[in-house]
Amino acid sequence: MTRQQVFQANMACIHDLLDALLDRDMVFVDKDRHKSYLLSQLAPRVRLLTGPGGTTAAALDSAELAPGDRVFFFKPSFQLNTSARGRGLQPLQQDIRTRSFIENKVRFYERALPTFGPLFPAAVTGTAADMDFDRVVSKTGLPFVLQFASGFSGRSTYLVSSRSQFRDLAAGKRRKAKASRYVPGTVWTANGFMHPSWFMLAPPFEQYTADHDLTPFALGSCGNLFAQELPPGHDFAAFSQQVRRLLQHVAFQGFFGIDFVMQQNRCRLIEVNPRYTTTMSLESEISLLGGTVPCLILDILRLGMPAQAQGWQRVMDQVRHTQKRLKTHLVGRPAQLIVYSRHSAYTPPEVASGVYRIQDGQLQHISSSPFYHDLDGRAFALLAPEPGRRIGLGYEVARIIFDRQQISLQHVKAAALPLLSP
Repeated sequence: MTRQQVFQANMACIHDLLDALLDRDMVFVDKDRHKSYLLSQLAPRVRLLTGPGGTTAAALDSAELAPGDRVFFFKPSFQLNTSARGRGLQPLQQDIRTRSFIENKVRFYERALPTFGPLFPAAVTGTAADMDFDRVVSKTGLPFVLQFASGFSGRSTYLVSSRSQFRDLAAGKRRKAKASRYVPGTVWTANGFMHPSWFMLAPPFEQYTADHDLTPFALGSCGNLFAQELPPGHDFAAFSQQVRRLLQHVAFQGFFGIDFVMQQNRCRLIEVNPRYTTTMSLESEISLLGGTVPCLILDILRLGMPAQAQGWQRVMDQVRHTQKRLKTHLVGRPAQLIVYSRHSAYTPPEVASGVYRIQDGQLQHISSSPFYHDLDGRAFALLAPEPGRRIGLGYEVARIIFDRQQISLQHVKAAALPLLSP
């Protein structure tokens, strides 16, 4: 079967499931424009509402929503949930306090340390301005990673190699921070789902980091190489169970992603992201091509279906039926690059999202559907930014999706970056 045939067969199964189990519209709100093209295609009854960061409340006002409609926020917050409830909507993520607690990397580490300390690289926490450099170095060595409580994609994370550098970063800052041992090596990501009665953690994939053509941050994540496999001899199975116990310890449920690094074949946890992560959409599409139903679909069903146990049994029966009917389809070596703004006020150019092909050194726009299964030959998909909207330093500009068996990372960067000039 071709990629397109496998994808369409799986989509048909999921359409049937959603139609049977959703009794009213669900609205998915993506405030930071990490638009899920896959999700927008799943079913007419699942709607995706997007808007620039900070304007989601206005987007909710302008949408055709009815009191009682269920709203799923990709990045939930107290403000968004309050805004939704004020409009008579039903926000589906109720455990915002737990999610916000985990997002604060410093508080989360301090809570986890007494029971789960060996999971993490050695670290010291406290108010940045009050940290003693010598004490930190005695615990972590040099260089060490200094991470402030609020940051994303490498923002507010620094690799400190000297006393003077630490002094410049910490002086006068009353913010909480974590200074942790720097573990050199490849960073890995795994996405999962935590349910009261079961736990799912997908196979990990390599995180592409610190490409200074793509990100202004020294340790910034800027993509994923989905086909990479962990080296032999790792302890990922045991590590997964420790992650499960950690999430149970903080009473977390729902989507999550973890980042970790290998140290002498041991997995060391860097951070937990308690939400639908920005890698899940493409990972879900790859799952569909491989003849499996992605965890994204399971959560949609969990949120939309009645709570009866037979509902879950029906879902799992359908998953098994789909997997038996479709042979596993090789999908090459999928990858995505994330391009971040390198300027404090970046204005995106007029670039169309879609599939582009490099032919005889020329770039051709061949499709407006940026699905991974559309890629063949020397082609890549570009999820372009919204023209005319100014983007601040270190914020996402665009995503580039490609197959490394078809086209190299260097060729993709050479073709796509001149279109964006971030």
